[in-house]
Amino acid sequence: MALTDITKSKNNKYGQKNHFLWIKNINRLVYGDTAHHGKRYPCRKCSLSWPSEKAFANHFEHCLSLGEATQKVKLPIKDDNDFEKFKNYGRMINALCVIIADFEVDNKKCDEKYGGQMRKLAEQKANSFCYLVHWIDTGKVWGPFLYRGENATQEFVKRIDKELVQINRVLAIKHDRIETDKDKKKFNEADSCWICKEKFIIDKDKVKCLENKASWLNNKLKNTTMNSEDYKTLTKQIDKITKDINQEKSMDIKIEAWKTPIPVIFHNFRGYDSHLVCESVGKSVNAHQIKVVAETFERYKSMKVGQLKYIDSMQFMNSSLASLTKNLGDNHPITSEHFKKLGYTKDQLDLVYRKGVYPYDYIDSQDRFLETELPPIHEFSTYLHGKISQKDYEHAQKV
Repeated sequence: MALTDITKSKNNKYGQKNHFLWIKNINRLVYGDTAHHGKRYPCRKCSLSWPSEKAFANHFEHCLSLGEATQKVKLPIKDDNDFEKFKNYGRMINALCVIIADFEVDNKKCDEKYGGQMRKLAEQKANSFCYLVHWIDTGKVWGPFLYRGENATQEFVKRIDKELVQINRVLAIKHDRIETDKDKKKFNEADSCWICKEKFIIDKDKVKCLENKASWLNNKLKNTTMNSEDYKTLTKQIDKITKDINQEKSMDIKIEAWKTPIPVIFHNFRGYDSHLVCESVGKSVNAHQIKVVAETFERYKSMKVGQLKYIDSMQFMNSSLASLTKNLGDNHPITSEHFKKLGYTKDQLDLVYRKGVYPYDYIDSQDRFLETELPPIHEFSTYLHGKISQKDYEHAQKV
């Protein structure tokens, strides 16, 4: 098949002889490529497709054809959108919880030509993973959960899907608002939004009137037989008034089960862990909802799988975990709490706070984990970083 821009050729004649496959209906060809189950409108210039004729017409007007970057220049309209400003305030709210994860791999040695002057020296396969769920507001931690065995990437995707179900059960719980007299006073005296910092432009008298009406209806509802017609009517009226109050007082920032994104954080996800996750992410229950922010064909800055959003913490803190841990000093509340529960002493905790010394190239199969003695110092050497120091080896022995 050849993709050719026939919209710019004269008389639709090609200047070369090729074998072609006649596509009688392009819409049928691209129908199954997206989650949109309906007619698509494909562009014959760049091969992209669109869900509506209006969207396609808007694209086609600015399409720059094959191999060109598609962009649209849009100028501001006087007295309509003179200023461009940040609007996505929902992104400023902290995530309710985050999943922190890491993989370890087997390094199966080999020596194969890999094209040109390159040679493949080792083939890596995930042998284990560990993750935990950290709730931001409460500081509560689920886990850590460790797995070591066959099909580690498949097992990771399977367990994260199950973890997501448990997280959404928590998000679905409706909590009563805890409000003190101090909170009420602070709320009533506020004259600007705590998120966007702009002054309120609401009608306070209108809000007060709606609140009084809602309070009166709620009192009336208490004396009404449940599931009766009057009860249903009052409930609808209260819902409508509550919605009107919210529209007057706040912007659309919601926490919703199965909708609010849950970050899954790997350190160096873009450069390494994304390759492991992508091996099995297609088997996730949300595999039909995969989106990526790609840097190259093989490097992804982030990846969204349904509600889960895989991100790289190294893009925010561009340093090794050893350096970042050192910057914390003695402040390790989550780590210390976990290991104190397991009976670790202060001297043992000091060992935990430092990044471990690991024989990456030595671990070439699951059998290595059955060994009861530390490998000799030369087995800690790696292709990338060379030999380790005697001090590092002594630390490993002490651990």
